[in-house]
Amino acid sequence: MNESPPTSMNIEVTWKGVIDCPVCGSQKKHWYWQMQWGELIITFWLCECGIVYGDRVPQDDKEMRKYYNEYYSPLVFGQHGVDKLRADELERALRIVWDQFDFPEVKRHLDVGCAFGLFMQEMQTKYGCVSEGLDLRDMAGEYGYKVYADPSEIEGTYDLITVIHTLEHVTDPVGFLKALRPLCTKNLFLEVPSFRPSDGVLSPHHLFGFTTHTLPMVAERAGFSTVRVEQAVHALVIDEEDGQQKGKVELQLWAEVKDE
Repeated sequence: MNESPPTSMNIEVTWKGVIDCPVCGSQKKHWYWQMQWGELIITFWLCECGIVYGDRVPQDDKEMRKYYNEYYSPLVFGQHGVDKLRADELERALRIVWDQFDFPEVKRHLDVGCAFGLFMQEMQTKYGCVSEGLDLRDMAGEYGYKVYADPSEIEGTYDLITVIHTLEHVTDPVGFLKALRPLCTKNLFLEVPSFRPSDGVLSPHHLFGFTTHTLPMVAERAGFSTVRVEQAVHALVIDEEDGQQKGKVELQLWAEVKDE
């Protein structure tokens, strides 16, 4: 698969490729897929634990910020634009909060990867709860929301934490959720793109591909107990090659804090 980024984008990735699986540490992996994005060649590996990961996973905080500032942000914002990203975020917030959530007792909510704050907006409208965000960016702060840049900055706890289309972008999914575990007193909700091996593709800016097997595995290793995991078809998209409508599939996981 060969795709080219918009000509106005300058994509430069300088960190070294990973060897061990970022989730389980195993070196037993199989070549799965390779793609070219501009001049960048990305190889995806399938680990024996079932995780699919790219060979460009940042190895520390400095590399993570380079990934976000020099690669992810120019790619996503350059390809879609702010208005389209806001529209997608609102659609996602309306779909999940109003059609899929049933948390009538939620009092404090943390939205990880909160972006423009539209998910927090809908949570407050439906439940009247306190909603705060966690994001490297402070875009939601412009709309009056409290946004933290790192879990270590947070002093309180939350009875619901949502991590929506964020886990596929973090360096260490298990470690990332472990850092959230002390902040969560009850419920965790994850949504990521559903990686289906039959499709054979990942987005070039995703670091990981999760399945109905591996997403619960990550949550369990981080100290959560899976309540249910399922694939959800929530929208129809038009395929650029054949013009046919296809369902957009997400992977969702509901979990609770695991008893000590």
